[in-house]
Amino acid sequence: MSLTSSGKELYNLAKNILIQYDNITPTISNLHTAKTGILRIGLPPIIGTCVFPEIISGFVKKYPGIELVISQYVATDVQKMLTSNLIDCGFTLSPITEDCNSISILNSCYTVVMNKENRLSKFDSISLNDLKDQKLLLLSTKYKFYDEIYSAFEEAGIMPNILMHLSDWDLVLRLVDLNIGVGILPKPIVDLYKTSQTVDIPLSGPHFKYDILFISNEKQFESSAMKAFKEHMFSIVNS
Repeated sequence: MSLTSSGKELYNLAKNILIQYDNITPTISNLHTAKTGILRIGLPPIIGTCVFPEIISGFVKKYPGIELVISQYVATDVQKMLTSNLIDCGFTLSPITEDCNSISILNSCYTVVMNKENRLSKFDSISLNDLKDQKLLLLSTKYKFYDEIYSAFEEAGIMPNILMHLSDWDLVLRLVDLNIGVGILPKPIVDLYKTSQTVDIPLSGPHFKYDILFISNEKQFESSAMKAFKEHMFSIVNS
């Protein structure tokens, strides 16, 4: 007895069906254990530079099959993108203006950075009043904390002497290094980039402290990749 030509064709088709059937279980298992998938993360530039590399390094080693799609937006836009389901999770600065879950991963503050020849470099802390005669180098209005700083000056009845609005913090620090003006920046940025010619001193007042937050949307479906990333974030916070 032997197979007809039709039987041989059916036999080959059946073998392919059995191979696909055998692949179903490991494929579903991989999805369940978050070994594969895509995760969309929203990231403000400052957090991306100072915090994110350390956060993500352990995750990519543990889950090399998960593809990360990183989109950089200012902090307020990250929150809006999350509530619009355009990203799966993100990082932002407190306070949160949108409805989302949050985990605080780092407490920080704004600091005044100046050339060591500036008279303020000898101060232990600096108030807004100390800055009223200084030429200020501030990041542009697109950054979330610009409004907080400017509003604090207004509440104190002080008109700040803003020499420049700049888009890049490295340019702010370069100009400070040349003693052209005084900058106000998040401390993690200053710690990363300041030179031997610059000094940073805390800006006093409750307005100038903030949390770096990991945020997620409680109403959005959580993929296995997203669950794995949240577990990774909890492990960092609790370590």
